Amino acid sequence: MYCELKNCLKYRFNNPSGCAGTIKTLCRCAIGGTLKGRLPAFTTMELSVVMLMSGIIAGLAYGGYTLFTKQMYTYSKATNEAFETHHLVQLMKRDVDGCMLLTQNESVLECVYPNSITYYSFQNTNYILRTQAAITDTFKLPVNEFSFLFQGEKAGNTVDEIRFSSEYRKMKVTPVFKKHYSNKQYMEFEMRTY
Repeated sequence: MYCELKNCLKYRFNNPSGCAGTIKTLCRCAIGGTLKGRLPAFTTMELSVVMLMSGIIAGLAYGGYTLFTKQMYTYSKATNEAFETHHLVQLMKRDVDGCMLLTQNESVLECVYPNSITYYSFQNTNYILRTQAAITDTFKLPVNEFSFLFQGEKAGNTVDEIRFSSEYRKMKVTPVFKKHYSNKQYMEFEMRTY
């Protein structure tokens, strides 16, 4: 509501003796003044609609963000498992192919090099330990069963084949590693057993 309060106040300041008349004028102006225009404003209904739409958009955005976060976590976990499995297989392949001799002691595989030994421990069913020169790597890969073989049979001390089974994303994975010895090395193994 718009009224000419400026004129009423101006009249009061110009006529200090007519205070009673000024108050009447102010009251008349405030109560029964003329409405010259509307103030630009939103109605309660418009504000309610905007709040409702904002709530719906915020709910959809939060739901989308939660879904995206869950998918990224699942993808990240699967990628880490695949990387760890691939890294372990590559290291074991390199160690089995590059070492001079493979031996085993219960659940520990020893890759013997000229100047060092690399150990693979299958003692725990939740992970595999690889130790080389006092540095231990842990591969979080659940091992269901493992076997060390020599010429297709259960190995004594010398090993030429390693198998272990694991689960990767609810699928059974069974990597096999074979060490190829020379004929001379096989003869030495035969001489040791007799």
